[in-house]
Amino acid sequence: EVLPRIRLDQTRYDIRSELNFDSGWVERIKFSTGFGEYEHVELEGDEIGTVFDNQGWESRLETRFRGGEIWGGNWEAAAGFQAFDRDFSAIGEEAFVPPSVTEDRGLFFVERWDADSWGLEGGLRVEQRDLSANGTDFSFDTQSLSASIFVRPQADTFIALTLSSNERAPTDVELFADGAHLATGTYEVGDVGIRAEEAVSVELTARTAWLDWELEGAVFAAEYDGFIGNFPTGAEIDHLPVFAYRQVDAELQGFEIQASGPLGRMGDWDISSTLSTEYVSGSTVDGDLPNLPPLQVKGRLEAESGIHHAHVSVNWADVQNQTAPFEYKTPGYVLLGAGWTITPDWSRDVRFILEGRNLLDNEARLHTSVLKEAVPLPGRSLRLAMV
Repeated sequence: EVLPRIRLDQTRYDIRSELNFDSGWVERIKFSTGFGEYEHVELEGDEIGTVFDNQGWESRLETRFRGGEIWGGNWEAAAGFQAFDRDFSAIGEEAFVPPSVTEDRGLFFVERWDADSWGLEGGLRVEQRDLSANGTDFSFDTQSLSASIFVRPQADTFIALTLSSNERAPTDVELFADGAHLATGTYEVGDVGIRAEEAVSVELTARTAWLDWELEGAVFAAEYDGFIGNFPTGAEIDHLPVFAYRQVDAELQGFEIQASGPLGRMGDWDISSTLSTEYVSGSTVDGDLPNLPPLQVKGRLEAESGIHHAHVSVNWADVQNQTAPFEYKTPGYVLLGAGWTITPDWSRDVRFILEGRNLLDNEARLHTSVLKEAVPLPGRSLRLAMV
């Protein structure tokens, strides 16, 4: 059997610049641009299998305006332009998307007014995406805007309510895919009839401090008109499950909470911990959305003394019963990890690390992965490194 080989060539150039002004409306102008070329050739013996070629550039210009006091509060704003071009082609056995050209152009503007105890924020982005493949051209005009109000009822406490309306243009894969995607073990089918995705969302965020602990959390809800997803169909082509990109109206809700702070001293060691939890739920008229993450709770205990830093972490994930049609549920799991880091006095730039992951050697499968049924997370592993 001839094992495949890979030849990879990549070149990239980046330019960044910044101008600062001591007076006038304009405080700072930042500019960045990058040019890249990527070629990935898969060889089977001396024969060329699939050739992936990706060429493109990206530029961003951002202007920050000098703030001032208006209506009893401090005002600041920024505006900018962003552009992106990509010429992509994949030719060979593993090509599942035809050669395509993507061109993005976007204008954005953000503004903030802060009166210490409360304030307002707003943002606007206008974007145009042009896609061409198989001799067909597509153009999408999208607009996104957000507005929020925030308050500081007391020191170290911040609460914000944000309303937003976002639009997202589809990608070349979502439009033109038609073939075996061997990296994910699926056969993907796009839909040239897909339009821009639209979403209206509301989010409440809060941060505060209690004693020496920092507490923060967020809860959100979003309603989608034309959510673009990669849905399992239950069919098979060439022994691969077929996934189709399509649009559905959907609703998403979720929350995340985190608390972190010191636990005290134990001998010469300073002990601290972090505890967090997160959850998201999504549904359509046909059922739940695919690849939704389950409820998770994460804990981390840290100890520090001089040049030594140790930690123990636990990640608990619940069973995921929210599944789309033709999708299997994923069992829950517990991952235990630990690590020890030494930063010697003679060089603060050098660290010695001993780390263990999944120390209980439990089987764990990420429900967010298309490969969850075939590829679990790694089992018990140890890592020794000097960085």
